[in-house]
Amino acid sequence: MVGGDGVTILAIDGGKNVGYALFTETGEDIERGVISHETFFSGKAWSISDYVTGGKPIFVGAWYIHTPVVEGIRHNPMISQGGSQRWESQVEGAMRMLGALTDVPVEVQPASILPVAMIQNQYPKPVTRTGKPKHLPDQDAAWLHGRYFLVAKGIID
Repeated sequence: MVGGDGVTILAIDGGKNVGYALFTETGEDIERGVISHETFFSGKAWSISDYVTGGKPIFVGAWYIHTPVVEGIRHNPMISQGGSQRWESQVEGAMRMLGALTDVPVEVQPASILPVAMIQNQYPKPVTRTGKPKHLPDQDAAWLHGRYFLVAKGIID
């Protein structure tokens, strides 16, 4: 499927570090990892140079993405965001723009689906040695967004 006609699903968990997970049209894992926010926006990670000719966006090498899934972020103006630069919102906006430029619909999911996705996939909640909640690794959060999408669309159980 590299560079081919197969459907590839890309799930993204935006932030200062951008987690990503790639899946086949049947829900098989292809790859997952993390890139920096700067790399995500540098054009080194993906390219849309062929969108004018009706091509699909390309991400991570030669994978044609037909279904992008991205975590949507809503900021509450009444709550201090701790000096956040809104990295998550920038990534979401970039993916929405990419979808608009390529006519590829972008699935936007709230972060609140992650606990359900963890249950669906028997993913243990990350905790510190003292038992306190710990931040999900970025690539795992992206993977969980992708798996949640695959279950919701009936592609996998």
